[in-house]
Amino acid sequence: MYQVYLSIGSNLGDRKKHLEKALNSLNELPTIELLDVSSLYETAPYGPVEQDNFYNAAVRLNTSLDPEELLTVLQAQEIAAKRTKEVKWGPRTLDLDIIWFDGQTIETDRLTIPHKEAKKRRFVIEPLLDIWQEDHLFDSKQPDYQLEEGLQEVTDQELTLVESNWYPAKGLLPAQLHQIEEATRMILTAIGEDVHRPGLKDTPKRVARMYAEVFSGLINAPFDDYKMFDTKNKEGMVLVKDIQFYSMCEHHLLPFFGKAHIAYIPKENQVLGLSKLARLVEDAAARPSVQEDLTIMIAERLFENAPVAGVAVAISAEHMCMTMRGVKTPHSYTKTYAFEGIFKEKDYQQLFLDDVQ
Repeated sequence: MYQVYLSIGSNLGDRKKHLEKALNSLNELPTIELLDVSSLYETAPYGPVEQDNFYNAAVRLNTSLDPEELLTVLQAQEIAAKRTKEVKWGPRTLDLDIIWFDGQTIETDRLTIPHKEAKKRRFVIEPLLDIWQEDHLFDSKQPDYQLEEGLQEVTDQELTLVESNWYPAKGLLPAQLHQIEEATRMILTAIGEDVHRPGLKDTPKRVARMYAEVFSGLINAPFDDYKMFDTKNKEGMVLVKDIQFYSMCEHHLLPFFGKAHIAYIPKENQVLGLSKLARLVEDAAARPSVQEDLTIMIAERLFENAPVAGVAVAISAEHMCMTMRGVKTPHSYTKTYAFEGIFKEKDYQQLFLDDVQ
């Protein structure tokens, strides 16, 4: 496998979406393994052409492809994004450049590595600093050339941090999974276990995969599929009961689980697809939280994203931090409620409570 650094950018259309889509497509290829993604930066365009600012980032990956094969894959992603580049340094929907390829020096008709202009560009250097792990960057013949020194050579191009953890990968990146594995080994060692015995040898990997699943609400893009359907229902309450959920208490990282009940009052003669409420609960629960905040989050997200006159949410859950530790009171349940819009009126609240209590 070769280790590679890419510089990625976009300044046409939904810039962030173009970058996310390209990275997701690369991450799904069996020949590419994304290792790390830098923060997202907004940069002034380079060159004389008048255009909008770019979003730029850097990517570290492993690949079994040779440089020419990888270039072909990257160009296919640019074509899929309907890339346009009428003039040099002009605007484009997607730009994917190989900056460094496993320390190799390459000069072909299609490809020059290290990238000759890279160390002059702040939009390349700054993101690379976030994820750089090598001894040198631009010339394998000059091992004393440090990335930080290169930053002093770039122009005063405008650059602003947009978002640190912006890339909603489909699951955790390998570097993040490795962090969880190492932390799990430390915990097991601290409590006196032997992390090398057969029963525990693969436990850190299993824990990492488990965390990627149960905390997917933080890792993946937020649920946003609030699909509405036309209806004759103008103001009648719609209630979905007994939505089973599992979540993790943020105080002890132990599960709490139970059932959620969601009601809303339609407006504009539209109702929400029933499965969307279960999807919303599933996504909101997939993160460390407390039941009180989870209840409010579900109510607020539905009220803010769907054309409804009001929302009511009730959750009844059992908490393992009460049943298996501490006071150890099994089968005790906690009930929480949240109301938005018209459900803040007592008559509507009572209509909801009569059905769920």
